[in-house]
Amino acid sequence: SIVISEYEKLPKSVILDEKTVAVVMTHNYLYDLTIITNILPLPLRYLGILGPRRRTEKLLGEIPIDEQYKKRLYAPVGLDIGADNPQEIALAIIAEIQAVISNRSAGFLRHRNLPIHSQIEEGDRR
Repeated sequence: SIVISEYEKLPKSVILDEKTVAVVMTHNYLYDLTIITNILPLPLRYLGILGPRRRTEKLLGEIPIDEQYKKRLYAPVGLDIGADNPQEIALAIIAEIQAVISNRSAGFLRHRNLPIHSQIEEGDRR
């Protein structure tokens, strides 16, 4: 499910665990800094930071980031699909999240030498 929430209300509305993905962008630098600082240590599967690269780098430069958190931190968020408008940016973000959840590289299928679907998925279709 998708939850859109103010940060203060979030702990009461959803459990943040290893199955959780989060994307942060409030258009308030200090608010984003607070949110990222507080949720980075949580066992999230994915934490994406939306916004310009320079803003994101400045944010992350102010937060001491343990090496264990870097593997689940995606900033700037999204795949490089040439996204310009809000719909394309949303698609790039969702595609990246799906790739992370599926443990895939998000590359072109024509370059994949293995079956497109895992054997478990193929077995479920029968």
